[in-house]
Amino acid sequence: MNPAHLHLLVNHLPILGTLFGLLLGIYGAIRRQPPVVRAAFLALIVSGVAGLVAKETGEDAEEIVEHLPGVDRRALHEHEEAADWATWAGLALAVTALGERVWKRREPDLGAVPTAGVLLLAAVVFALMARTGNLGGEIRHTEIRTGADAGSATDGAALPRRPHDDGD
Repeated sequence: MNPAHLHLLVNHLPILGTLFGLLLGIYGAIRRQPPVVRAAFLALIVSGVAGLVAKETGEDAEEIVEHLPGVDRRALHEHEEAADWATWAGLALAVTALGERVWKRREPDLGAVPTAGVLLLAAVVFALMARTGNLGGEIRHTEIRTGADAGSATDGAALPRRPHDDGD
């Protein structure tokens, strides 16, 4: 397994984990079930750490893919920039979720405002993570690139067509 493969395995966890933690947290908050909210915040903490792992494996993956034919170097750069923001935001979310849990343990009657703040931050982080993942997909997947057709790469190198591809 090379670093690019490892990156592809790990990079979904911060996206899906943040979404899972967000949805579980909303459910737990609405139903007023503190154990569910605690589980949600644990998922957000793990997702923040996973985002850091995805960022670190991405550095090595970049070295492998940046010279491959069909790689959109602009998309690679945009993905890397978005990953920086998403990683720091994910870590801030992890620290905030942990801080909220510690604070609630010491002061259980704080009300819903701290929990709501963490969940609002989780929604922002999910958006950043999802954007980062989409930009990562654009590096090699011409079918999802904005402004590019499926038969060409934006770095000027045309991708070969399969014999059964009729161009539609």
